[in-house]
Amino acid sequence: MMGLIRRCGKFCKELNVFETDATDANSIDIQRWSTRIYIFLLLFSIGGLLLDRGLRVETQLVEVENPSVELYMKLHETHSDISCLCSKISVSYGSFVELNLIYEAVCSSGFVSQTWIEMLVDDITPRRYPGDFRASASLVFQALQGLCNRAESVLSVDVQSFYDTKFISNYLVNEDTLNNSVEIMINESLGNSYTNFYHSISFLRSFTHGNVLVSGIGTTVLTEVLYLNDPVQPGTIARVYESQQLPFGSMCDYNDSSSVPSAFYNFIIVQDWPTFAYWGNETDVLFVMKNWFISCWALNSLLMSSFEESFLYNQTALNLIDMYYSWSSNSVLPDVLNLNESNKTNETKGTFSDHLQT
Repeated sequence: MMGLIRRCGKFCKELNVFETDATDANSIDIQRWSTRIYIFLLLFSIGGLLLDRGLRVETQLVEVENPSVELYMKLHETHSDISCLCSKISVSYGSFVELNLIYEAVCSSGFVSQTWIEMLVDDITPRRYPGDFRASASLVFQALQGLCNRAESVLSVDVQSFYDTKFISNYLVNEDTLNNSVEIMINESLGNSYTNFYHSISFLRSFTHGNVLVSGIGTTVLTEVLYLNDPVQPGTIARVYESQQLPFGSMCDYNDSSSVPSAFYNFIIVQDWPTFAYWGNETDVLFVMKNWFISCWALNSLLMSSFEESFLYNQTALNLIDMYYSWSSNSVLPDVLNLNESNKTNETKGTFSDHLQT
């Protein structure tokens, strides 16, 4: 065995594939080293070719005509790069998606019905103290009715736009990709709805305040006759709202968010002083409407108020309103809202309008 090893070692040492007639030792050494380098490079090249051949994956294209959905899903599990050309590259979302719109409970309640709005008006409504709930309630609920109708209108247009939008793809897509595309489009459609809805509210508030439109119940300005040397001239003075939150007062011509708590008062007067004040210790107040406010305009009154613990969810408070209004026994009150049906009851209607469309 040792002899064989020695003979192999001697063979490798004396191997010379570049042998010439030269007999000097230096030339022979150069030839042998060239042989060794040649053999190393040859083996290295052969090894690289074998490795490349072993790692190379042959791609084979297999076409299946008119595959079923089940076959496609089965093939997709084992071949992630599978592709399926579509005979129809576009389809409207409305052909395979249906949106179920759920509005805030108040928008489908009796509190936005025309019957309720008309019940809030009586023969002396125009002559009531403007801070009295009975003076402004009808207008405020008309505003709420308008907001609900506007939300429904905006959503109807944007939902139809979503239904008409085309999903376009040259290839059959998997379920996850399709669901992601649908979710993105729905979120975009809802975002457009919120934007359009807020544009409506912002425009109404800006237009009303910017043009100083006067409320018919006297919550915006006090109209009086001014005697300026003759002739007699009518004039207006902006209303001032004072309360514990606004101890120094806030005028409607400067701030459309001025407000005081709404209440039932035991008097009917023609207000001859431009200030509305409520400090919480008034003796002429019969009943204070919790979280319900009177502001310069009906829309602002609505946006300043809150649903939390209001009469909309409180049967006892609604019964008190019935008592102070002295409605006939034939009058049917709206059903109070269910707290479980609204997930935003502790927010003001300014925030509630964020969720007027769900």
